[in-house]
Amino acid sequence: MKNIMKKIFLLPIIASLFLLSCQQKTPISGEQSSDHSSNESSESMSTVTDENIPYESIRDTTFENLRFSGRVLRDETGVHLDWTYSGFLFQGWFEGDITADVKAVGQLDYLLHIIVDGQDTSARYSLDDTNILLATVEKGYHTIEVRKTTEGSTATVTLQSLNYFGKMDSQPSPPTLKMEFIGDSITCGVGAKAEQVTATDWDYVRDCDSYLAFSTMTARNLDADCHLTAVSGWGIIRGSTDMTQKIPSIYSYTSYIRSKNIEWDFSLYQPDVVVIGLGTNDISYAVWKQEEYIQACRDFLTTVREKNPNAYIVWVYGMMNNDLAALIQTAVSEQNDAKLSYLSLPCDQSGGWGHPDLTAQKEYAAILTEYLQNLLPQVKMCLSSVKK
Repeated sequence: MKNIMKKIFLLPIIASLFLLSCQQKTPISGEQSSDHSSNESSESMSTVTDENIPYESIRDTTFENLRFSGRVLRDETGVHLDWTYSGFLFQGWFEGDITADVKAVGQLDYLLHIIVDGQDTSARYSLDDTNILLATVEKGYHTIEVRKTTEGSTATVTLQSLNYFGKMDSQPSPPTLKMEFIGDSITCGVGAKAEQVTATDWDYVRDCDSYLAFSTMTARNLDADCHLTAVSGWGIIRGSTDMTQKIPSIYSYTSYIRSKNIEWDFSLYQPDVVVIGLGTNDISYAVWKQEEYIQACRDFLTTVREKNPNAYIVWVYGMMNNDLAALIQTAVSEQNDAKLSYLSLPCDQSGGWGHPDLTAQKEYAAILTEYLQNLLPQVKMCLSSVKK
């Protein structure tokens, strides 16, 4: 009886220690750790009365208190948001308009998703816009996240300054869980908004929004940060229209658009999960060169494992066709990697340009979320529920 009582007494202590371990934060992308998470900061720091906060007009060009996401490149001209879904998050005491000085380069307009205190809105900007409004807020403590959800091949955006009236808080700590998605147009959310394939008013900027892709929805479901190393039309061994458009050839770059001489430092961001969503654009070549394709998949899996030695790697396929499923599964199985698996997703071509529509993207996110919850002990134990 004494032993049973001791075990009962120790259970709450063990549970508390486990929960604390789930809350530990790890810096990413060269960030400095803050002493508290974004949630903890907003709860504890916001209790300080406004009378004690020195509200000032600030033009911030150092960005030392911003948490950047994605493979961003920084130089003397600013911080370059090239990859889709790259962005930044900050928090503090603000009042009125919060704006950003930017320089955009590309072919079309671009979309930003701006999440203010958990409320998401999207805005479209032209390449000529040099000062953009991010938010207008009432006086108080706010958390603001900005994501460029347009692909780099459409437009790149350089953040040159952040302008506000208030006081910036310290840099938010990153989420506990980190993910990377390597893929193509499906991963980038191409066509998700266009629900009818007969539509005649498709707008590439409006209808290609990575915020609506299964990749980013899965990350948000799991309260994870994520990098999208994805480009529409690209594949493992060739692109849909260009033999040179191979994701393995650019996987090591910080920016595949801006400079091929700057290698990405993989130590800055070590994901817990890597999801590969490639194969759709390889069909016209791979079906005739099956052994060559299997070897290319093997080689890329070897590279991804070398760069991410501790990650769970999941290859997802089937969203637009299933012709290469057996070849991809062969490459996956032959790696003999206990932390590598294959996940088949249902085909859907009812969205824009024959891509999965928004309903399908949500379904993929739900399937992958459940799959990862069952796969990863830290996800299954640390998260009590999935956000709807």
